[in-house]
Amino acid sequence: MFTLEKLSESKGITAQDCKNLFAYAKIQYEMTKYKDAERWLFNLKEILVSESNSHTELVMQVFWGLLSCEILNRKSRELIELTTLRKLKEFIRSKLVDDVMASHQAYSWLMHMVLVYSFT
Repeated sequence: MFTLEKLSESKGITAQDCKNLFAYAKIQYEMTKYKDAERWLFNLKEILVSESNSHTELVMQVFWGLLSCEILNRKSRELIELTTLRKLKEFIRSKLVDDVMASHQAYSWLMHMVLVYSFT
C-alpha cells in the first residue's frame, strides 16, 4: 500500500498533487467522461486510502465521486459493494463517529445513491 510520505520521498508526489488529480477527475466527471473520471478516482483512492486520518475530506470526496462514477458506468452491484460501498460505510463509521448529524447526513446520501442505482 502506498502512503503520501513514501510517494513523496520516492516519486515526489505531494498532497497538492492528489488534490490537483481530484480536480482533474472532477472535470472529467462534469464533462460526462465517467470512465476516465472513475479511472483517475480509483487510482487516487489507492493512494489516499492509507491517508484517511490526515486528509479526511479529500478521501471522502474521492469515495463519493468513485461511487457516482461506478453507478453511472453501470458497474455490477457486487463490484460496487466490494470496491467502494463497503469502504465508504467503514469510513463513515470510523471518521464521523463524533459528529452524529454528519454521520446521519452521510448515511442518508449513501441510501440515496443506492436507491438511485437500484431504480436505474
